Amino acid sequence: MALVELTSSTSGSVMFAGGFGVARSVSIGGSLTIAGSSVISGSLSTNSNNQASGNLSINGTNDSSSPTTGAKISLVGLGVGKSVSIEENLFVTRSYTFTGNFQFSSTAEAVLVNPASAVHAGGISVAKSRYVGTNLTDSEVFSFIRTSPFTNVVVSGSMVLERDLDMSGNINFGGTLFPTGQSVFAASATVLGH
Repeated sequence: MALVELTSSTSGSVMFAGGFGVARSVSIGGSLTIAGSSVISGSLSTNSNNQASGNLSINGTNDSSSPTTGAKISLVGLGVGKSVSIEENLFVTRSYTFTGNFQFSSTAEAVLVNPASAVHAGGISVAKSRYVGTNLTDSEVFSFIRTSPFTNVVVSGSMVLERDLDMSGNINFGGTLFPTGQSVFAASATVLGH
């Protein structure tokens, strides 16, 4: 039999004008070209690279909660050249790195530790400036290593200063002030109470 390479559905050593049914396995030594849709009811295993010039749709409905669960499972790296849209949750078990900007579109207000647009169960480190548009609330000890300018500061608990405090405006105390060291006033000090 002459060996004729397949270039289309109308060329090759064997051609079928209608359907073609195979009850057992099929071994193909070269490429497999499918011009129409392909439905695979069982598992699909590949030992080499897969390339798709069109869109790839996965209709499975399995949700994912780990790297080994879901409708599409990849045990190796995944490279994406354009945007990725995720309708529900994104689970990352290890570190993630962003070389560009990271933005949250949620506008959920933070009143406690949990309900907010971004919730961190551990610590958070910021190498440069931090800007807060409205209130900054800290339920534990709040420490400043360097100079930090503030416009309005409201302290509902205790406030301990280990270094100097420079104020360009007024200081209002609703309770008692206990200075343990020397207090120096460059201007007059007015005491309205006893």
